[in-house]
Amino acid sequence: MSSKLKKLASLFRLFAILAVVCFILAVVATAKPPISTTLKVIVGRENNTPLSGASVCAAPSTGSQVSAKTDLTGQVTFDAVNSGPVSITVSCPGFIGQTHTSTLPDAGGTARFILASGTGGPSCNVPAQPPSSTPPTLGITSFDWHLNRRTPLFFEAALSVSATMTPGGPVIPTQYRVGESSDLNSTPWTAYTGGVITFRMGYNGDSLTAYGQRTLFMQVRENGIASAVAAKTVNLQPVQLSEYRFDASTLPDLLNVVSAAGFRLTTTTTLATQNHCSGATLQGLSIGNPSGYLPDRAWEKIVQVRLGESGQKRFTDGWRVKSIDIGNSRELALDTARTIAGQADGDGFAVVIHFSTGPKSLGSDNPCFSNSFPLRGIVLEGPADDMALDQAKRWKNMFPQH
Repeated sequence: MSSKLKKLASLFRLFAILAVVCFILAVVATAKPPISTTLKVIVGRENNTPLSGASVCAAPSTGSQVSAKTDLTGQVTFDAVNSGPVSITVSCPGFIGQTHTSTLPDAGGTARFILASGTGGPSCNVPAQPPSSTPPTLGITSFDWHLNRRTPLFFEAALSVSATMTPGGPVIPTQYRVGESSDLNSTPWTAYTGGVITFRMGYNGDSLTAYGQRTLFMQVRENGIASAVAAKTVNLQPVQLSEYRFDASTLPDLLNVVSAAGFRLTTTTTLATQNHCSGATLQGLSIGNPSGYLPDRAWEKIVQVRLGESGQKRFTDGWRVKSIDIGNSRELALDTARTIAGQADGDGFAVVIHFSTGPKSLGSDNPCFSNSFPLRGIVLEGPADDMALDQAKRWKNMFPQH
């Protein structure tokens, strides 16, 4: 080979070496480093319900392996996993473990696993978490109250409360205390097992009324750990009342509802001189009230007509019978003295019919005479905002069925 040819061959070899080196440098220069991103793993059962407490291990091709257990929703999120190929292993006692490898994008991604019941398969070991050096705390997560009952002397409020222990989660406190001052130190703790709490509120300062802006303060305790004090303010306004009037056209509907709910419009004879006449009775929309005479002395009779509470039957709070209107009897003799007077009887109402006559002899049998006193009207009073499906008959709420 000539010297020229040798020189050309040497140059070709040099160019080839330089090309390979340049290619390698270009590949190295263009290779992208992995990015720390987010990986969410969702684990479920074969029936598509979340599987909590499952162990999840994520091992990226670069960077450190991470592990944790799924929460109540069957999920776990890792915030710092290198993008690229990632091997994920999921296992849980009572289920067959699984391992899958996939590529995690730079923007992060989500992997889903459905574990079948059984044993075996790959296993993931999640190291036990070291005990927290932060003492647990108890916090009130919600606190609300509303008026449950109103009386002339006090209002009764119904309270609801929920709390959470950190770390831990939602708990039912074992004790609570409530008052109208933010300083509850002098208020004793009350045992609590859940449900609605009641609290009585008196007058609002020197106003002689319980209405106005009222604030209740609540504190709870669990295993000796007390929460901070929570507060809720409500502006209490007097209830707007409405009257519901019943006459001859609507009284039958009212009396049917009263009877169906276990209440009664009663007629009671409270006094009768030598009562040889029958007592008073409700006859449709009138009060049948017989009268009589005695030959040697005056004859007198007193009858009470009443619609009210009795025994275990109570009207709905805020409702009352405002009046009962009973008219005079046209059959009663003109020489018979009579009065018809009504008055409140608790939340009910009572009308007293009183009539008397002097001595009179009308034969040896001293007969009784029929008299009819018309029931002309009844007036109920209750909250104007008391709601019912039939707004025209809200008064039916006055008579609970139980």
